[in-house]
Amino acid sequence: MNTKKKTRPIIGILCFLMALFITSCVDGYKDDYTFSSDVRNTQLVSPDGSKVTATAVANITGGQDLKIVWPVVYGAGGYQFTLYNVDDPDNPIVVGVENEVIDGCSVTRERADDTKYKIVIKTLGNTELNNKEATEPTEVEYSTLIPVYASIPSGTDLGVYFENNPVKPQEGDATEIVYELEANGEYTMGSNVALKSTNITLRGDKVYRPKVKVTGDASFISDGAGFKIRWTDFDLNDYSGVGFIQYNTTIDETHAIFYNGDPWIVVEASSGMESCNVSNLKTSLISDRGKKYALRNFTFNDCIVEQHATSSNPFINFTGAIIKELSMINSTFYNKNKSYGSTWIVYANVRVVQVADRVVWASEKGSINIQNCTFWQVAYSKQFFNSNGWAQTSNSVNVQKSIFVDSGNKEILRRIRMSSNNVAATFNLNTYWYGGALAENEITHNQGDKSGTHIESDPKLADPANGNFTVGGAAQISSGTGDPRWLPAQ
Repeated sequence: MNTKKKTRPIIGILCFLMALFITSCVDGYKDDYTFSSDVRNTQLVSPDGSKVTATAVANITGGQDLKIVWPVVYGAGGYQFTLYNVDDPDNPIVVGVENEVIDGCSVTRERADDTKYKIVIKTLGNTELNNKEATEPTEVEYSTLIPVYASIPSGTDLGVYFENNPVKPQEGDATEIVYELEANGEYTMGSNVALKSTNITLRGDKVYRPKVKVTGDASFISDGAGFKIRWTDFDLNDYSGVGFIQYNTTIDETHAIFYNGDPWIVVEASSGMESCNVSNLKTSLISDRGKKYALRNFTFNDCIVEQHATSSNPFINFTGAIIKELSMINSTFYNKNKSYGSTWIVYANVRVVQVADRVVWASEKGSINIQNCTFWQVAYSKQFFNSNGWAQTSNSVNVQKSIFVDSGNKEILRRIRMSSNNVAATFNLNTYWYGGALAENEITHNQGDKSGTHIESDPKLADPANGNFTVGGAAQISSGTGDPRWLPAQ
């Protein structure tokens, strides 16, 4: 009798059962229990913190979540897990469920950029094995911030610091290095800071911002690279220069492109200011000093900029340069001295696409984006924007949920479109208020707001002369317009 045909199915079934047994024991505390029956009557400890990992993983929305994995503790009855946002260590915020009991050795939570986290994991006991829970949890610090290149101690003059510690070129123009200021630090800046051609971020603390008092003509001078300032406040009352952020008058032609015989420095890396307060600005915040730089972008996000203009220099003074994408988001801009000032933003008389065609910007559009911002007495009797090369079909403007009071001489929209319908426009839920009434030209002009969504009532800003822009207008409040920080609590 041939027995081979009968034994093969039996062997196959046994192999399948063995594989099933093995694969059922690779994940979670129940699996560990299968292999650890000898761990009994034991005081357990929490997972080894040095072996806890946190990794960004893609989620279904196209963003990223944070997956935290920890090593097995044999004989455990599970784990108690909490993730905290500790940007403010004195007031931690729970991310997800606090003290969640996890049946396994991993968990996924929402992930935010530029955030400090604390991971807390505690091993739970196992009554069946008479194992006691850990007496202390494991705590692991984790951050999604770009690592610090150098920390600058409070009390330092930034000009002196960078003179003694000059910026060094990095490998690859896109490499971003971070100089960090202390939480609640007090700094001065009495001389120029040479940023050179390095992509730099000057970063304070998200919750306890440091303060920098700037004197004389001390400015940040870039040779043409990305530059971001984050979570830092600047007092410019004693600043006497021509532009707080400037671009070098000497262009390194070895890194330039040429258009019409002129060398242009193209800045691909991002630039901007985030969560910064600037006080007593008397002149330009940004100046190209007449030279040809092409910035991919510059973004103001969550900023308050107080001007006390005493010169005719524009806020952004780019007589030779351009910004392909200028964005102002969740920010407030105001001028306490409306008798002075000029065109608020000036770009060079060149089309973005003329420069763009010679670099990686080809086929991309120039844009001005203003979203949830508050403006008061900005370019009161002057032009809001001027660039003879801007009125192109390749460019667009997007102004949404913003409040303009006594600004731009009642023709903001006309100016940012340069009196041309070639510039595509999106307008939504904006307030245009001037001299105590609706600035009708913003609606009736050919390049005005034709959306039908504009708000025709007084936003009733609380005390703008003293920097209080709390919104009192019912229509603005219900629509959530202007800089969100000034909306009353709902």
